[in-house]
Amino acid sequence: MKATKIIQIILAIIILIVLASKLQKSHAITIGKSPVEKYQDNKYLVFEMTNVSDLESAVKKLIKILGPNNDSKRMYGFSINCIPLLTRSVSNLQKKINDGFDLAEKYNVPVMFHVDPMYGFGASIKVPKEEAAKTEYWKHPEMCEWVNFPTNGQTHGKVPRSWINWGSWIVTAPANPCFESPELKSFATSQLKNGIVKIISKRLKKLKKQNKDYLFVGLNVGWETHLINNSRRLTEKHPIISKQNTNMVMQKWEMAQSGYAALHYRGWNEKKLISEAKKQRISKEKLFYKLCGQVVHDYLEILAKTAFENGLSKDKIYTHTVAVQSVDIKTINTEFPPIWSAVNNYSTPGFTLCNESGARYDIKKLKRLIKKADPEKNTFAAVETYLAHHKTKKRFTDYMKEVFRTDNPIMVIYGALQNGRYGMNPKPENETKGIIKWLKPTSRQYELRGQQ
Repeated sequence: MKATKIIQIILAIIILIVLASKLQKSHAITIGKSPVEKYQDNKYLVFEMTNVSDLESAVKKLIKILGPNNDSKRMYGFSINCIPLLTRSVSNLQKKINDGFDLAEKYNVPVMFHVDPMYGFGASIKVPKEEAAKTEYWKHPEMCEWVNFPTNGQTHGKVPRSWINWGSWIVTAPANPCFESPELKSFATSQLKNGIVKIISKRLKKLKKQNKDYLFVGLNVGWETHLINNSRRLTEKHPIISKQNTNMVMQKWEMAQSGYAALHYRGWNEKKLISEAKKQRISKEKLFYKLCGQVVHDYLEILAKTAFENGLSKDKIYTHTVAVQSVDIKTINTEFPPIWSAVNNYSTPGFTLCNESGARYDIKKLKRLIKKADPEKNTFAAVETYLAHHKTKKRFTDYMKEVFRTDNPIMVIYGALQNGRYGMNPKPENETKGIIKWLKPTSRQYELRGQQ
């Protein structure tokens, strides 16, 4: 009997110890809960600072319009765009990151960073030596994209300028980077690691200690990443002239498909392309499209992997392509890469989503194609959307609801705040009212302006 009581007492003590331990752990989790846990399912409405020269004034304007961020799961932030990954020095890139975090901390407005890994913005602008990249890729044909395979003993194909049409034609750089060039990939990942990710990781550690790591939205390592295709321009009746410089006219030989440099580095040539297409019983163009999709995938993957291996979590790293293939599944235009090209093991796939423009999409099909590429992927990010395409508050509110449905973490709006000299549209009051209602801060003003 005595022994039984002793056993009961011992069991009771053990139970009390276990319960105390659980209670202590629960208490520790509650007291020490960081904003990462608190905001892990937070929704961010991010304003990309498109053509904004004074970031601080723009952030202050956001606060004036939308009110201060409150302690909720819906926050607004700002994104520093066009960070020139390939054309500026490491120290110059580091300054841009530090300046972004300084503003985020000062005004309690989360910051996102968006690099330019493909257009080469800034290559044509003369800057002080200390601000220029050590390697000027556009001066090295082996690091640039071509519009043909090398022939007759040539070391490289013809190198076109970087022509793009965003409402009007512009030339962003003397050349497009070749995503498959060993030298280019080594240079790009070094720039990303030393100029951007190391600084983000350093600032993020400091923020975590202060329970303010919610101030970092993420890093976008792409920009509608694709292989440029200007071959359709051959049908144009009038000369194609750059808006930035009327002396720049697109040459006929530039009206071509790029991607030949990348495929060359992968061991392809014209003869092999034709032979393999016959084996697969598809057109040469379709095979070319598939191969270019893989090139885009691998380039985004190596950038995302660099960010991940240097301290950023996968849910804070975003890729960026367009989602047109979710509407036009049969496309073979390399400007609209396969959806799977944005999906890798180191990031959240991101897309431009705007059915009011050329970046058409179908959310249901998009999710299915992401899932097909990786069954474990449950989220995507709307890393480029627009403010001034919507005629009613309801239309924009429905747009936000569609984008934020399920676990999608962010919606990045382009062109909401700009320098006046770029020309602004009338105030999109309906959209701004919808944003204010979604965020629910105390504010009476709405004066955001957008560019279509």
